[in-house]
Amino acid sequence: MDNPLSPAVDSRFGQRITFNQDVVINKGSFGTIKNISTSGCYVETKKIFGLGQEVHLRFYLSAPQLVSIETKARVIHLRPGEGFGVKFQFDSENTVKTVQQFVNFVAENSKP
Repeated sequence: MDNPLSPAVDSRFGQRITFNQDVVINKGSFGTIKNISTSGCYVETKKIFGLGQEVHLRFYLSAPQLVSIETKARVIHLRPGEGFGVKFQFDSENTVKTVQQFVNFVAENSKP
C-alpha cells in the first residue's frame, strides 16, 4: 500500500507532500486534498470552480497533532471535472506556521 503522506519537491512551491484528506469547500462542497505545501494544495472534486475564484477551505492536519485549518485560497490551476490547485491566502501567521510544521514533520518522518 502506498504511503498516503510522502514528500516530493515541486520547484514552483517548495516542498510538497502527498496527502489524502477530506476538505469542505465553500461550506457546502466536498473534495479530497491530494497534495499540500505551505503555499497551496491540489483538491480532487467533481465540482467545477473558475480560474482565479476565491474559495474557503476547511480541513484537518493530523501530525504531529490533530489541527483544524480554515483558510481562503485562490484557484490557480484547473482540471475541470477532476479538481483544482489553489494558493492559500492565510489570514494568520499561526496558520502558516502550523501548515509548515505539518509539511516538515511528514517529510522528515517519511524519509527511508
